[in-house]
Amino acid sequence: MPMNTQEYNIAHYAAVLVMTLLVAVAMYGLTIWMWDSPAELRAYDMLLHLRPAPRADSRIVIVNIDEKSTAELGSLPWSRVVHARILNALRRAGAHMVIYDLLMNDADTGHPGADDIFRQAMLSAKTVILPMVYDPLRDAIWTPSDIRQLVYLERHALTQRITYPVDALVYRYYYFVPPWADFITAAEGVGVDVSPDGESDIVRQAQLAYLTRVEYPIPSTALPRTMVMPKLINQTAVLEGLPLTAARQWLRIPMELTQVNIGQDIEFLTDYETRASVPVDEYGRMMINYSGPGGTYPQYSAVDLLEGRAGRNVLAGKIVLVGVTDPDSSVPIRTPYGLMSKAEVTANSIATILNHSFIVRRPIEALAALLITGVLLGILLPFVPWRVLGPTSVALPLVYLIIAIIVMGISGHVLPLIPGIVLCIVAVVLAGFFRLGSFTRELAAALDERI
Repeated sequence: MPMNTQEYNIAHYAAVLVMTLLVAVAMYGLTIWMWDSPAELRAYDMLLHLRPAPRADSRIVIVNIDEKSTAELGSLPWSRVVHARILNALRRAGAHMVIYDLLMNDADTGHPGADDIFRQAMLSAKTVILPMVYDPLRDAIWTPSDIRQLVYLERHALTQRITYPVDALVYRYYYFVPPWADFITAAEGVGVDVSPDGESDIVRQAQLAYLTRVEYPIPSTALPRTMVMPKLINQTAVLEGLPLTAARQWLRIPMELTQVNIGQDIEFLTDYETRASVPVDEYGRMMINYSGPGGTYPQYSAVDLLEGRAGRNVLAGKIVLVGVTDPDSSVPIRTPYGLMSKAEVTANSIATILNHSFIVRRPIEALAALLITGVLLGILLPFVPWRVLGPTSVALPLVYLIIAIIVMGISGHVLPLIPGIVLCIVAVVLAGFFRLGSFTRELAAALDERI
């Protein structure tokens, strides 16, 4: 018995909805497959440019060791005496926190007493944070000095309130290259600097948590009897990224009030004003919410600082990052906004945490967005007239793009761009296919009536 028109319409609407939902699930599979592909990441970069960017954090200033500075003070590496002068100048200018985005993991053997002068300058400045790196290719010969640095690094390791999946990536503790041991004891914090992670040379994320098991290598020679011994052997710990260390110190949040959930978030378990839940992926990485291209944050030359041309009026109460931009000593980092110095990338990362301006890009939210889009398309497309399906196939992807821009600008959540656009186009094609079947059926019925 043939279906009547009402029965056919219900079946038609249901078929379009079911098929659109199936396509949405297939697009989720496409989303996972191309999650970190160049095409989808470039689409993400486009969203960054199209949405309203947050303002640069007025609490952050950058002091550059630039070409002008090296021309007057000599090429790098500088004596630690010069760096001590920079710290002292920042202290006199009233800087609240100094982040030295410059590695100092070797002794200044050319200038006796220079390391102690720099250490004393750090102690006088009170809040100085130093960077380190993770280098799995470092020399496999560990000297007693290397071991000593790793032992002192333990005091900056989080050992409590850590959760992680069973398949989480664990970093070898002895591949971290910390600052010179005497500097670790004087610094308020130490964190791994922001750099490309190997998957892409464009830095879109800052790693905030490095899960590690504290194990020590065999030293090349016997350790001194007076040396401080390790306390965390074979314990699981987390070493912080430089932006997390800086933000935590600025907010005056102790390590014991930091909850690290690898694959979910990093929480500050404090009062409402400083409480934060920083979304991180399964590697402990946070998406950086850039405020714009290079030069967005105010920058001053180190030599101008030392000569009194950048003083209290611009540095008082600020977070000051000291970095290198001299082209002979520094390679700019590629970002979605073009080339930036490492200090600028760190500044944007710190601002993302302090301002809670997080960008959330997670598979489960991509699935939800695609399913919601699929349901809406499945409900609406059967009512679109046949003659406008063509223009609709162009309009819907544009509407989806506009919605993705608005959602990212307001909430920071990232919709899957390419799979979402493909879903819109395929849904229109499916609606047209079913509409063609309806048109064929109506035409056959009209012919039957004439006969």
